[in-house]
Amino acid sequence: MKKDVFISYSTKDRPLAESLVNFLEGHGFSCFISSRDIPLGATWAPYIIDALEEIKVMVILFTENYNKSVQVDREITVCCDLEKKPVIPLKLSEEPLTGIKKFYLSNINWIDFKGEKEQYDILLKSIIINIGKEAEPNDETKLILDESTYKVHCGKEITPQMIFEAVEIDKLVYNDSYITRWRN
Repeated sequence: MKKDVFISYSTKDRPLAESLVNFLEGHGFSCFISSRDIPLGATWAPYIIDALEEIKVMVILFTENYNKSVQVDREITVCCDLEKKPVIPLKLSEEPLTGIKKFYLSNINWIDFKGEKEQYDILLKSIIINIGKEAEPNDETKLILDESTYKVHCGKEITPQMIFEAVEIDKLVYNDSYITRWRN
C-alpha cells in the first residue's frame, strides 16, 4: 500500500517519530515508519527503497541522534538523488549539519520544531502543498468528534476540527492517548 509520508528518524528518537506518525495519520496522511512497517528479522533495505519510491514526501526529524546516524544518510541520498521527492526537515536540535546531511539539507527551508501548534500547522500545510491532499481526521476521530458537542467555558461553541487539532497537539506534547469530551 502506497504511503503519503516517509518518516526519516534516528531509532534513538523512535517515541518522537511514532508520536509524529500518530498526529499525521490522525489527519488522514498515511505514513511509512520503519519501526512499524518493516517486519522483524526482515532485510530492511528493500522496504526502505520501496517506500521511498512510493511516498510523496519525506519528513526528517533532525536531532543530535539523527545527525550522528549513518543509516539516515542512505535514506536522504535515495530520496534526493534517485527519487527527487520533496523533503521537509523538522529542526529539533541546533546541531550543525554534517556529511551527507550538510550536502543535501543545507539549502532547504526548515521548520524550527519545538512542539507548538503553529509548527504543526506549518508541517500540515507543507505536506498538503507537496502532495496535493487535504488533511482530514481519520474515521475513529470523526466518530468521536461527530458524537459530541464541544463548548468552551464561556459557552461559545467551537468546531470539532478545533478540538481535534488541540487534542492531537496535546497528545504529542504530553505523549497522551486520551480525548476528553463533554456532552450536553
